[in-house]
Amino acid sequence: MLDFSSLKYHLEHSASLKLLRSDNLPLAVAFFYLSFKQKAQVSIPASRLQSELDVFLSHLNSQVESPFTGSPSYYLQQWADEDHRFLRKFYALDCDEPVFELTYETERVLEWLLSLEKKGFVGTESRFLWIIESLRNLTHETNQDPQERISELKRRRDALDREIAHIEGQGEFRSLDSTQIRERFGLIRDEARRLVTDFRLVESNFREIAGAIKAKQLEADINKGDVLGYALDSAESLDESDQGKSFQSFWEFLRSDSMQEELNMLIEKTLKIHEVDQIAGHQEQDVLPLKKLKSNLLSAAQRVLESNRLFTDQLRRLLQEQSLAEHRLVKELIREIKVLCLEKPPWGKKDFVALEGRLRVNLPLDRPLFRPRQNIEINNLDLSQLNSDQTLDLDSLGELLSTYSVDPELLRKRIRTLLQNQSMVSLAQILKDYPPTQGLAEVVTYLSLAWEDEHATCLPDESELVEVVDMNWASKIRIPKVLFIRPTKPPQQRDILQ
Repeated sequence: MLDFSSLKYHLEHSASLKLLRSDNLPLAVAFFYLSFKQKAQVSIPASRLQSELDVFLSHLNSQVESPFTGSPSYYLQQWADEDHRFLRKFYALDCDEPVFELTYETERVLEWLLSLEKKGFVGTESRFLWIIESLRNLTHETNQDPQERISELKRRRDALDREIAHIEGQGEFRSLDSTQIRERFGLIRDEARRLVTDFRLVESNFREIAGAIKAKQLEADINKGDVLGYALDSAESLDESDQGKSFQSFWEFLRSDSMQEELNMLIEKTLKIHEVDQIAGHQEQDVLPLKKLKSNLLSAAQRVLESNRLFTDQLRRLLQEQSLAEHRLVKELIREIKVLCLEKPPWGKKDFVALEGRLRVNLPLDRPLFRPRQNIEINNLDLSQLNSDQTLDLDSLGELLSTYSVDPELLRKRIRTLLQNQSMVSLAQILKDYPPTQGLAEVVTYLSLAWEDEHATCLPDESELVEVVDMNWASKIRIPKVLFIRPTKPPQQRDILQ
């Protein structure tokens, strides 16, 4: 409110008014506009900004009667101190040197001073149409009557159908003229510049909360619980505010890959418009806010999140300090208990504890060393004498399992791979597509998997010849016909999915 007390407070504490009353106002504002606004820069490293200010002062002192005697580092340090707050000096995550950026208060001053300039062209149509479209969208999105919403959507659909039919029938369509294009582009440019500026206020709010937490921690008689409660209440109120909710929605929208692709496409198409291209040819700084819109928005949003991270770090340190204090208190109490126990044992001269019988000590090194398992050699079965007319019983084949190490999961994966393209597959087909590399043990493992699988079927009256190659022999053996069948979903589940 613009009452006497608030106006007096702003006059004494507002950084914006301090800048307007500063003796170096023309120097500061001209340099800020040249380095940050005309080049669409959000933050600038200290060394580069100091170099630019040095060049700017040299050029300016050659034109004015009263030269500025301060050094570039002096002016930058003064503009960033706590008494002025025209610039913010901080260390970015990806930069080894400090960087400078305009504060929200300085942005407001630049925006107000730019509004004082008399414009040769004032666009009113685009702003009026924007107001009408915003009112339509507001009334439509807040309407709770389904029938009215349906009627409005049908009206829009009919208008689009008429426009499509007109274009298809006569090949004519309405397009913007040069004046309307320049007017709408100016509105887009101003809103893009203002959107980046408004992020400074959100970032400033998070920093103020973190600063208030630090200040409360320094108070002598403050309770840690009160500081923690203040921090959580402040964070919750900021998140639940219109500003916090709007930023969270904006950030989720900006993180979308499809949104970024659409934004890049729209900016590229806009810059290719003839009238916009002419503006870029005469005044490059007028299109820079649009060209760097995406990068500036991402950078500004990242700084807001970084400010939120600093606030979270303050909470973490606060909790750690409280936890460390509690640990120190517990250690002190334990030390006092030990001293009291040594001075006057509570159990007197009696034994503290008594054990019956002898103690049995089991040392870890008393255990025997690991011995690898010995491979069992089966010499009573001459596999080279097998032919297609002979049949090995499963008990004989099972004796071979101890000779090899077969991975059942690998075999299951092979079965699932073949069942992806067919409803059933026989064991002979599996061995044909995946020849066994571990002899009969691999075949027996397949039979074991078929025995465990409820979807597998064994036809004992039918048999198949399969070729098995081992290290020292190769032969064909006859095995029962086994079919692995792909499981199907229950009918009721299919109905739900359909």
